[in-house]
Amino acid sequence: MRTVNLKNKKIEIEKLISYGFHKTKNGYLYETEIFQNQFHMIVTATKKEMTSKLIDNASEEEYALVDVESSVGEFVGKLKLEYDELLNDMIQKCTVPNVFHQKQTLEIIDYVKEKYNNPLEFLWDQYAGDAIYRNPNNQKWYAALLTTTKNKFEGKEKEPIEVIDLRCDTTEESMVDYKLIFPGYHMNKKSWITVPLDGRMKTKKICELIDKSYELVKTTNAWVLPSNVKMFDVEGYLDKHKSICWHQPKNVQVGDYAYIYYGVPYSAIMAKCIVEKVNLKEYTDCDMQIRLIEKYKQEDYPLSLLKEYGLTSVRGPRSIPEKLAKLLEKDRKGKGEDT
Repeated sequence: MRTVNLKNKKIEIEKLISYGFHKTKNGYLYETEIFQNQFHMIVTATKKEMTSKLIDNASEEEYALVDVESSVGEFVGKLKLEYDELLNDMIQKCTVPNVFHQKQTLEIIDYVKEKYNNPLEFLWDQYAGDAIYRNPNNQKWYAALLTTTKNKFEGKEKEPIEVIDLRCDTTEESMVDYKLIFPGYHMNKKSWITVPLDGRMKTKKICELIDKSYELVKTTNAWVLPSNVKMFDVEGYLDKHKSICWHQPKNVQVGDYAYIYYGVPYSAIMAKCIVEKVNLKEYTDCDMQIRLIEKYKQEDYPLSLLKEYGLTSVRGPRSIPEKLAKLLEKDRKGKGEDT
């Protein structure tokens, strides 16, 4: 039996199940035939470890040679290769890096996952303790989680510490106080800041800085969402609740504008909303939440006008044509809108 090396990695149960593991009394189990069905491979996994073994189908006994480093020969060599490749594939697809351990870092990771659903990306093999977050639409970085030592930015102590690098507006350079906030570590110091994740700054405040950083790289998109008013009284619902769950278009992100198009007898964009939450797991068909900003009159944006600006039909959630987006943006700015 082999205990799989999971150094700096964490097993994710959802990925195990997706891979083909099924739940048992003591964990999760995966079985398959390999090496032209001559061997039966058994892999067991828990939240902390993964073990595996091979059963020789001819003898129905465990084939231990595959776990002996000194074993040689063409047969066992080829068997090892296939066995190792499958185990490595499982590790790659069923685990995530687990290099950050400070309480505040884990709180930050949970916050970004819940609000933006952006994965941590580990881009450098030689820097396993460093990772970045990026906007999936324009690929721009808005945060980096880094493992370093305190003496890199304060004092002389070489004690390990986890920090977050965030974008900032160049007009906010004065926010650097060398106590809670430092110039960007390994980044452009005019447009990035570093915040130690050792509890000296409250997590809530750090999350606010993350939101500001995200906004600095975010390209605001606009979407049109059709509504069948004969089937559902969206007008009445928004009067009472202000926020509503809706089917989520591909690539939508928090902060995007969503314009609700009322079908017959209105045939016009009648409401402007902003996307508050995406990827809501508790719903199947309505997987994003939008909040009402403003209602329009029927004559403001009728279908006839929308067609002039490139929106020829509204049959499903879709991005708004650039020409129409500019018109709507012009109207927003003209009203001095503050969302």
